[in-house]
Amino acid sequence: MQLIIAEKPIAAKRIADLLGENKQVDKNKVPCYELSDSIVVPLKGHVLNVDFPKEYNNWQNTELEKLIDAELVYEPTHNAIVKTVSDYAKKADSLVIATDYDREGESIGNEAVNIAKNVNNSIQVKRAKFSALTKQEIDDAFSKLSEFDHNLADSADARREIDLIWGAALSRYISITSGRLGKNFLSVGRVQTPTLAMCNEREKEIKNFKPEPYSEVILGCEKNSKPFTAIYKEEKLFDKQKAQELMKLKADTAIVKEIKEATITNHAPTPFNTTEFLRAASNIGILPSRALSIAESLYMQGYMSYPRTDNTHYPESLDLTGILDKIATIKQFQYLVEKIKKENPKLVATKGKKKATDHPPIHPVEAAKQEKLDPADWKIYELVVRRFLSTFAKDAETKTTKVTLDYANEEFIARGKETAKLGWREFYPYSKIEEVKLPGLEKGDVIKASGLEKTEKETKPKPRYTPANLIKIMDDEGLGTKCLSEDAKIIILGANGEELRGIGDVFNFSQDILVDSGLELALNAGVRCKSKKGDKIEPADFAFISRRPLQDSEQMLRVVFSDGTCLSSTKDHPFCIYDGGNILYKELSQLGQGSKVVSSIKMPLISTEKIALEIGDIKLEDKVYVSGCISNRVKDLREKQKLSQHAFAAMHGMDQSSVSNLENGYGKMNVVTAKRLGIDFSEVTDLNGRFVLKDIFPMYYDSRLVRILAQLKGDGSLDEEKLRKENCYDVRYHNTDLNLLNQFVQDVCDLFGINLKIINLGRKHPHHKTRYYIKVPALLGRLLYKITDKGILNEIPPSLYVYYIGGMFDDEGWAGISESKLFISNTDHGLLRDLQIMLATLGIKSSIDLKQHKLHVRSRKDLMRFLRQVPFIKVAKKQRLSTVLNEKYNYSKNKSVNMVLKQVLSFISLKGEATAREIADELKISRVTSIKKINELLSEGLISKKVYGNNKDVQRVIKYACNENNGNIYSLIGETIITPDLATKTINYIEEIGYDGPVFDLTVSPLNPNFVAANGVVVHNSTRAGIIQKLMERGYIEGKQNYTVSNVGSSLTDTLQEYAGELSLPKFTAELEQEMDKIEQGQKTKDEVVQESRQMLRHILKHLKENEEKIREKMRGAKFEDNVLGVCPKCASNLIMIRTRRGTRFVGCTGYQEKGCDVSFPLPAKGFITNLHKDCPDCSLPVISVRYAGRRPFNMCINHKCVSKADWGKNKKTETEKEQNKDGSGSKTPAKKATKKAPARKALAKKTTAKKATKRPTSKKSPTPKKQAAVPNE
Repeated sequence: MQLIIAEKPIAAKRIADLLGENKQVDKNKVPCYELSDSIVVPLKGHVLNVDFPKEYNNWQNTELEKLIDAELVYEPTHNAIVKTVSDYAKKADSLVIATDYDREGESIGNEAVNIAKNVNNSIQVKRAKFSALTKQEIDDAFSKLSEFDHNLADSADARREIDLIWGAALSRYISITSGRLGKNFLSVGRVQTPTLAMCNEREKEIKNFKPEPYSEVILGCEKNSKPFTAIYKEEKLFDKQKAQELMKLKADTAIVKEIKEATITNHAPTPFNTTEFLRAASNIGILPSRALSIAESLYMQGYMSYPRTDNTHYPESLDLTGILDKIATIKQFQYLVEKIKKENPKLVATKGKKKATDHPPIHPVEAAKQEKLDPADWKIYELVVRRFLSTFAKDAETKTTKVTLDYANEEFIARGKETAKLGWREFYPYSKIEEVKLPGLEKGDVIKASGLEKTEKETKPKPRYTPANLIKIMDDEGLGTKCLSEDAKIIILGANGEELRGIGDVFNFSQDILVDSGLELALNAGVRCKSKKGDKIEPADFAFISRRPLQDSEQMLRVVFSDGTCLSSTKDHPFCIYDGGNILYKELSQLGQGSKVVSSIKMPLISTEKIALEIGDIKLEDKVYVSGCISNRVKDLREKQKLSQHAFAAMHGMDQSSVSNLENGYGKMNVVTAKRLGIDFSEVTDLNGRFVLKDIFPMYYDSRLVRILAQLKGDGSLDEEKLRKENCYDVRYHNTDLNLLNQFVQDVCDLFGINLKIINLGRKHPHHKTRYYIKVPALLGRLLYKITDKGILNEIPPSLYVYYIGGMFDDEGWAGISESKLFISNTDHGLLRDLQIMLATLGIKSSIDLKQHKLHVRSRKDLMRFLRQVPFIKVAKKQRLSTVLNEKYNYSKNKSVNMVLKQVLSFISLKGEATAREIADELKISRVTSIKKINELLSEGLISKKVYGNNKDVQRVIKYACNENNGNIYSLIGETIITPDLATKTINYIEEIGYDGPVFDLTVSPLNPNFVAANGVVVHNSTRAGIIQKLMERGYIEGKQNYTVSNVGSSLTDTLQEYAGELSLPKFTAELEQEMDKIEQGQKTKDEVVQESRQMLRHILKHLKENEEKIREKMRGAKFEDNVLGVCPKCASNLIMIRTRRGTRFVGCTGYQEKGCDVSFPLPAKGFITNLHKDCPDCSLPVISVRYAGRRPFNMCINHKCVSKADWGKNKKTETEKEQNKDGSGSKTPAKKATKKAPARKALAKKTTAKKATKRPTSKKSPTPKKQAAVPNE
């Protein structure tokens, strides 16, 4: 007899029906199905539960160290099923495992194998592999039985055991430490913790975001009675004065100045994998956990394939025609199927990034009738069908139109967007574009203008995560297949500053570890890279660098940029893209000619060995003192010289009282005296000891110090009267540009370890910009002015001139669009002459107008050299200068001289070497012009000449090649400056290349997963994880469509990041998955991996216990904050949630003891309660959200007598329920109506004090849960 094991009862019946005629028999009350020579027995998922022995059940009396080392036990959870399997196994010859074919399914099957082997060791074990419960799939699976994969089962069991051990130990520790036991215990898990950390990081960004006001100026237009609007060219206008000036414009008409049209191809979607399916379901209003549950149900009923898969390639064995024929029997899809067969007769489908062999992408397998499915089930089934159909459909096309209007000599932009070709959107209507139709317009049209309208707005922070994008981000957090080619160079921060190094060389320099048969991970050997963090470029550490073979299904593309630089990567590699207002991530396959990627323009840090200030430059009157107690050293020195305090003081120019004070630990010693006495020191301070500077002598010149000196000279101030009267340096740096102020703060922090504050001075007048200043500590101000007093021109190393010029230009400079020039203004004519000499060393000619106190730079070449060489921060100035160089010096009507030079450099860079004729032919310019541009580039030292042959040789050829690192110096021409660190880089074209070498990727911080390639392009990397429901159930995140982090969630994350930072990093989850892979491949055993995990956990727990008091204080404070619901309507104290000893809950007032306030409200006995921080519109009392396991939350007022609950006692659905049950996925009833009787007042007295909300009330420990040994958390 053959014993067949199915994962669930519904699957058992389905498999039995598909195998042939069968009869149901109930054995031990388990429904089994007899066939002619076999029996199908269902499990109920796992029938053995892994747990700790019972002696470890008491949370508070169990030592966590012993819990970690405890031997785990597998105990039956369904005794009847275990007995049934045992009974049939005794008589069976063979055992066929027909559970879902994945790690979890193999683990469940392994339990049946162990039960059967326990009573019949000779039973033969086989495996049936299938992806859908259809006749063909089941017949194929049972006709081609394979061997059972014990390694795959062990990999899943290892994960179960590790999740249990880590979850139990850490959850118990955090719960006990924070006083959250019973139903409110806190859970910690290897996946939920880093996911919560990402949510918490976004929440902090939102809370710390400071909105900036801006104006939108809209022009009303009309043509042929068709109205439309245009917005001022600076869509976000931060200059209030400019907005007011625009509103004064008056004109009856506007002229169409320019029309740009483009057609965007929107490729058909790829087949569903699990992640994309859950995202799509979330977008139609079904939560991920609910969607997966429905999908599994539809799979069990035989309507769709197995819903857990990474595959996005339909296998060749899949009968696509047969599936389409079945779908065509559903009336509403009949037309769509016919259209596919007509337009795509060969049924060529789209393909995603990953091709796997275990399961196909999610797809329908049988026709379903809508009337036989629940509304939510049909929504999911229809989603899967439409996605399947759309993968065979044609691409969609969208037509975009940008119209530039001239209204009273100001430019306004109207944008249109229309569907050009519906394509796949006809099949998959969930992805729609918002169309904006413009009337027919032509260049030169004069149209009616109805006037201007100004709207005041504020900038907004990044939105909170939604279910859909959180799933995507979590999926992207793993090591993926998005990689660069071996020859790609990245910017590395080495010992000598920035250097370009091939990504393959970085890998070879690192330490290799094998992860699986194809992918190698190398541990980073102390190298740092550059990464985009927000809108800045900063140094970044990377944990790993990966190397793997290029897959047959992958395509390698070469991206050629307009400046001639290139980058090769797989087509699915994400790049940072600038769309005119936002920085987005898009895969390379979605980009094309004209796409603007984000590139780094941050100048590297330059250090020198030249000393700017040393201890010998300090004088007694400078008031620089040794920091720290030196009493013993003074006394030892005096006694060594055998002198009295009087004699010692006389010898060293001191008085006896000073020596006495120093020896007794009072007073401070001037550094001049300390040096004269030979006393070593590393820290200096001022007389009051307010600021300490560590290891600053000698102080060396570098780019940061020079920029600080320039900023102080430009917009810095020194109170001369205070210096004269008190010898005190009151130094301040003033500016209206926060970018400059933030850079000043950062530079001071990096060099001197002092965190300065930016102080807001407000505005003198409403139309003025906001003024800010930074107060520099007197000690630091004194030292910086001592450097400037030594002189600038002769003291600063010439390699740092550019930074001084840049700092002065930021503060005192101007660049215009109307006039092709720039200037730096200062009344110190000596300073202007120094700047003129500095510019001359850079090959930049300038002139000084003494009457206007200005230094001017005017010519095209000099402006170009200035832009190319001088690092300055102000975005507006850099953009104006770039625009002038691109537009003012015209070569032809539509092309500037500098753009031609850029194209010449680009062509030479791409070709390697090129002749003048080749350049002329390629750019369609005359040979004379080609030679003229070549000569200019030669004179600039950007290219070099190479001569092949000799003068007598008629074959003599002259070619030109780019000099090292000069191929992209014109890269800013025609580009947009986004931030001080970032600019666009336009793609010229993308081409497929033949490449069969290995591919590489870096794994950088999950919060800033970018690194910078050699040409400045910012590229992206990614890891995988997934868990949302657990975070919501534990109350760590709240909300339906936009997740916020609760106080407890935020405190838990901050605590773990501070004291166990490893837990918040996705790499821990990724590393565990890699260990699972090793078990699956037989490279490691389950016991080895579990034991290593225990050892790591012991290390983390030890560190947590060392900081237990700090953790307790932080977590218990968060607990109280979460329990405060609002203000008492009677006495204005706090209303808080209280749990009695019996486990019941109610709302009480903290004014009960002091004020005798007896206000209280009952709460539902069950469910997780979340404070919504809003009041009821009917009674003004707090509104809470109640969530029961497996149901959607509902909102309710805490007042049981509120009129909003008038209908709760009737058999009538509330509006909330109706909304929730539209798709059949909501809970059907709210919590039972709470009783009016409040719990005993004694409970309130014991649980609270009369302290205000800022203080934590004392409370007794909650009772230990009877059975909470296992807390497995994904």
